[in-house]
Amino acid sequence: CNSQEIIITNGCLEALVLSLRAVAKAGDVIAIESPTFYAILQTIESLEMKALEIQAEEDMPCLEPYDFDISIEGGMRTIGPAPLIEAVVRDSRSNVPVPKISMKFHITVARIVETMCRLISDDTGMKRVALSGGVFQNRLLLKLVLAALRNDGFEVFQQRLVPCNDGG
Repeated sequence: CNSQEIIITNGCLEALVLSLRAVAKAGDVIAIESPTFYAILQTIESLEMKALEIQAEEDMPCLEPYDFDISIEGGMRTIGPAPLIEAVVRDSRSNVPVPKISMKFHITVARIVETMCRLISDDTGMKRVALSGGVFQNRLLLKLVLAALRNDGFEVFQQRLVPCNDGG
């Protein structure tokens, strides 16, 4: 991956719109996990696409996360999503059930958050983490991240009086 292959967006909804426009057209059916953040449904509708909600299965047996890379470039840690994306595509092409792929994806994102927090904590000694941003409106991801961080001994803060996304 190089800088020519990266697009920086104003937030997750803009990224979603650009991604959907790149791979789908009006009238296409988009499979999404349910429950989901309501603005995603509105976004799909505004693009004249149809949402197919697939119930998330939280009761799956323990699944291992997909692989991901964390490297250090210019003194900054960088998450390399290529192995994750390749594994999701491979599972999809192998007809792995979508709920299983979704759960493994969520487990992986939670593991990435936990790993980054642990690495930063190892460098700084800090054990306090504030979770903010629209991604934490996903209740499954939030549940997984909270459990992992608390299990690692972190004190976790999250917004309660204002939304965790751009509305806050």
